[in-house]
Amino acid sequence: MRAKEFGRRHAAALKDSGRSKLSFAKELQARRDAMKAKGEPPLRKVDRSALYAFLQGRDFPPTDTLAEMAEILGVRLGWLAEGEEPIQRDLPECPPPIWLVDGNRGPQRLPGPGKRAAARDAFQVHFFSRSKGFEESKATVRLIFQELLEKRLARRRDRGDRGPSDPVYRANTARSLYLKCFLDVSADLPAETTFSSPAFTAAFLSKVPVWVQDEGN
Repeated sequence: MRAKEFGRRHAAALKDSGRSKLSFAKELQARRDAMKAKGEPPLRKVDRSALYAFLQGRDFPPTDTLAEMAEILGVRLGWLAEGEEPIQRDLPECPPPIWLVDGNRGPQRLPGPGKRAAARDAFQVHFFSRSKGFEESKATVRLIFQELLEKRLARRRDRGDRGPSDPVYRANTARSLYLKCFLDVSADLPAETTFSSPAFTAAFLSKVPVWVQDEGN
């Protein structure tokens, strides 16, 4: 199972990188030759037959080869090896970014690199750029907000709404939730209160039970 799941992630990352199987194998072999020329231990399992075995889920690469594969493909080693979120190399490991919140319930196949990048771009345009101060709020606040967003999207999916499959729809839904949670809370606080302040965090947390009930209905 581990090899099969790796094969799916590898194939998705390879497709989104725009590389062919042959060019990817040649790039790995070139790195092996460069390491060997420096007197370093050469990479193992970098020929085309090994690559096809990886892609078909019949084998799993050695750690040193896996690290080079992740670097070439521009993805995090943890994601390529085990599916640990997020996929992008420039993001922290946990929690998953808000643009991956889609309201699905139960085990789901996660989107590949291309769709993740598109979702990230959609949230940048339709949510982050319009939701001043969101990224300055405490991590606990942002995490709870994501859970509320997931509940809202799941409720809409249960009603037959197909919108959550569209990242722009999800970003606009997050924007609507931001207006409810962030701006409504700040309206009851002194004007100089920032979203990163303890006062805002305390006021936000005090309203969470009501919001959870709202999103569950």
